[in-house]
Amino acid sequence: QHSAKSPDAPFFITVSADWNEIVAPAHRRLILVSLALVLVALFGSWLAWRTAGRAIVLPAARILAVTRQLEQGQLDVRVALDTLEPGGEFFLMAENFNRMADALQRRENDLLVELDHTRRTQMALKNAQQVQAESLADLRETQRKLIDAQQIGRIGHWEFDVVRQKLTWSDQTCVLFGLEPGSFDGLHVTLQNLIHPYDRDAYMQQRDQA
Repeated sequence: QHSAKSPDAPFFITVSADWNEIVAPAHRRLILVSLALVLVALFGSWLAWRTAGRAIVLPAARILAVTRQLEQGQLDVRVALDTLEPGGEFFLMAENFNRMADALQRRENDLLVELDHTRRTQMALKNAQQVQAESLADLRETQRKLIDAQQIGRIGHWEFDVVRQKLTWSDQTCVLFGLEPGSFDGLHVTLQNLIHPYDRDAYMQQRDQA
């Protein structure tokens, strides 16, 4: 439609269109791009989880499992180093953990050796004490029989210490001389006084000759 009467005059055309039809293609492209970005983000998250699971979660889980076994007393367990990245943080952590486990196991072995040695020593000491007790019992029985024999036969025995010049009498010897058992002081003077005056000279001569 002409806006002027002259044929050379400019003219304008008015066109009407639906706004939704104009923006619909751009809107669809935006939705597709958003969906693509979401898919890429999901795939990246899944890939990161897989990578982190292999690099962090799984090694940490292995070390934690071995730690729990060690706490339960299984000192022979170790972290497998061939499943870890050499030189990585978890590799170094596993190496230190294995060294600690080695030290604990060596200490336990040393304690077991010491415990076995202590048990053997206690057993040997117990056996020695038993043998000593039996020997002491035998000695006391022998002494009892000797005392009984001396009392029955009215005999005694004595010992003379040359260095100390002292006599030791048995209980029966003391009784034969009219003394209480164990009351003799071991001196020659005391013995001489116990001998009958008529026998003292003969005793002194025999003693000097001996």
